[in-house]
Amino acid sequence: MKSRDAVTALLLQLCCAAAAVPVPRNVTRKVPCGVGHPGSRIVGGTEVKDNEYPWMASLWNTKRKFFCGGSVVTDQYVLTAAHCFNEDPAPNYREIYTVIGQNNRPNRLLPGDPRAVRASVVKVHHKYDPRGANVHDNDIALVRLCKPIRFEHAVRPICLPMIRHDYGGLTASVAGWGQLSEFSATTLYLRHATLPLWNEEECTGVPEFVKTGYTANMLCAGLNGGGKDSCQGDSGGPLMIYENNEQITVAGIVSWGIGCGAPRLPGVYTRVDKYLEWITRNTKDSCHCSN
Repeated sequence: MKSRDAVTALLLQLCCAAAAVPVPRNVTRKVPCGVGHPGSRIVGGTEVKDNEYPWMASLWNTKRKFFCGGSVVTDQYVLTAAHCFNEDPAPNYREIYTVIGQNNRPNRLLPGDPRAVRASVVKVHHKYDPRGANVHDNDIALVRLCKPIRFEHAVRPICLPMIRHDYGGLTASVAGWGQLSEFSATTLYLRHATLPLWNEEECTGVPEFVKTGYTANMLCAGLNGGGKDSCQGDSGGPLMIYENNEQITVAGIVSWGIGCGAPRLPGVYTRVDKYLEWITRNTKDSCHCSN
């Protein structure tokens, strides 16, 4: 299975040596969100074109190994999944790095890599409880970077979504560096797949989800016949839809699922529009771009 303000925020005394270049706040505000430049846990997906998703972020742990994806939502925050930080013992947050604006990733992040930006704070939703009755609910977290990002052609934020009553019938894209099949290794190349979103009745009607605790804070997406899905390694990455003409929004966050790409078992995603207030409150020390 793919797998706290009283937000649990670990404030660090050390900041990064290799960090994003600071940028005047008035410049950052003018950058439009959700605008890519088109030219896999992605099962059955294809490689992404350069700068197609310029908000994609890869997260790297204390051993400088890739462990999750994420998406840039402001000039200083990356949105990801809470379960990415479930390590036992707890990870050393001053040694977590992000790399933004790079489709291809190395097998291991080398010391001094100029693309790497160290985290200063990790904020996990205060209701997320990996040892509770529902280990998947409120699976959302924010990683604060040491310094603001300089937005440019290859690095831009994704838009936050509008509040919707039902996502059923819409088409979404999911992107990541995850496994290409359930038992394969993760990929070094960013991949994406297009998936149909199921309505709430369809998602709650999946028998296997009754046991694992599907809630109204989640979305599900996938093909009835299987074959395309997010998979291990894609956790934290965005489930994206088009809104406001051509702007891309982060509707969901890769959270959990049963297998990868199996028939009648869609992937499950944290529903971002349920957390807009939480995201806004916890990113108020950064700049939001216009939607």
